[in-house]
Amino acid sequence: MTDHVIPHEQAIANARAVLDQARARRDADRAAGRLDPEAELILRRLEAEQREQEAARAAAIREAAGIWRRGNDALDRMPVADAARACHVPGGPSLAELEQRITADRATRIVTNPPTPPEQRGDGIERPITGR
Repeated sequence: MTDHVIPHEQAIANARAVLDQARARRDADRAAGRLDPEAELILRRLEAEQREQEAARAAAIREAAGIWRRGNDALDRMPVADAARACHVPGGPSLAELEQRITADRATRIVTNPPTPPEQRGDGIERPITGR
């Protein structure tokens, strides 16, 4: 009985192939001007919605990256001991271990990735990295 059952992966692949064929036919009809005006209007609305969603997602990613960068920049401006205290959680690494890791991280980033001036980064955020 299980010989006649299509595996899940194969069923998904078959469905995707059928969908791709239908999209190709629709796109060909649209390019040739054979698409119903109502369907064309629906497609334009869907495309506009998709562009808006993509723009909103891109803005959210930029905002999250800015927050992350500002957080890292704030830690980099702190003396090592203060940064270690800010990162310390009970049960985690000791303050001494955090200080060692932060110092090593800062040294590595200075050597392998020297700070980029704000005008070249385009974000207007200065990133002084100190070993204090």
